[in-house]
Amino acid sequence: MPNNSGNYFQETQDETALPQVSVGVQIFQVGLLFSFITLGLIGNMVVCFVVQKTQQLKTIPNFLIINLSVSDLLRISLTLSVSSGVLIKRAWIADSLFCRINGFYTLVFLSSSLLCVTLISINRYFLVVKPNFSKKVFSKKNTILMVGCLWSLAILTALPPILGLGRYGFNPSRATCFIALGSSDSYTSILVIFLIATPFSITIWCYIKVYLAVHHSQARVSGNKRQQISATTQSVVKRGPGPTEIKVASTMLTLVGVYIVTWIPVSVLHFLRVAGIRNIPSYVDLGAALLISLSCVTNPWIYGFKNTHFRDKLRIILRMKTVVRPVERETASEHVH
Repeated sequence: MPNNSGNYFQETQDETALPQVSVGVQIFQVGLLFSFITLGLIGNMVVCFVVQKTQQLKTIPNFLIINLSVSDLLRISLTLSVSSGVLIKRAWIADSLFCRINGFYTLVFLSSSLLCVTLISINRYFLVVKPNFSKKVFSKKNTILMVGCLWSLAILTALPPILGLGRYGFNPSRATCFIALGSSDSYTSILVIFLIATPFSITIWCYIKVYLAVHHSQARVSGNKRQQISATTQSVVKRGPGPTEIKVASTMLTLVGVYIVTWIPVSVLHFLRVAGIRNIPSYVDLGAALLISLSCVTNPWIYGFKNTHFRDKLRIILRMKTVVRPVERETASEHVH
């Protein structure tokens, strides 16, 4: 039987090879992606390991964070690793069937990651703003159901190209197989709105509500002290932001900054293409794709390492490792002698 993989690529896009670059630029591109892969693997595996080893961290919020880490680990292992091979070879590394499979699961992992970030924000909203409803809404059973729905929704968002709305193909300028550029502007526009704009808006709204709730709570706590002082001095005491407020504001600003850096560029490029501006330099496209990959590194940092309780538990585990090893060596030497 004839091999149709070449015909498939000719029909679905202009080229299968990446734009030629100097050796130095190629080394930089591959090195940058390898650094994302390495840091992402380490960060997400550490998050999973610490939560698994620490009973106090086995909570509903951390269950959602573990789900995010698993999604990112799958994306690193099955998507970024393939893209690294493409950057090295400067061409697609397999046949057309794997290209379509790769495009499908890449979109599934991206969707699940973005939806999980949104679910984490909603969970924190209920924990702080609606604590009376938090345990009921985010019970263990409900949370498992939510995560199941999340993955089902992620799969549904990736089905249209298989059913004929758009198509999966190799995008040389992004060194990956994904929705073929220009195959369906309407479908990709819906994805941008549904997976990027809407989650971003919900996340920001949740954290603004969390910040306001924390601010009002601390204002009430400090209200008695201000009343006591004003009763004797008739002076007005101005309260600055407390440490909790600063922490919430810092988290919110970090999320906004990371979201803008990682997801806005690819959204802007999409709408530029929809507007008819299609002669976008390949290095700009690749840069936007690499920034999306950066989210695999930033997610464990934001939701894991920035958490004081998580860092404390990690230090305890590391201390236990360093203490146990010398003891084991001493015990072994006693048996020898």
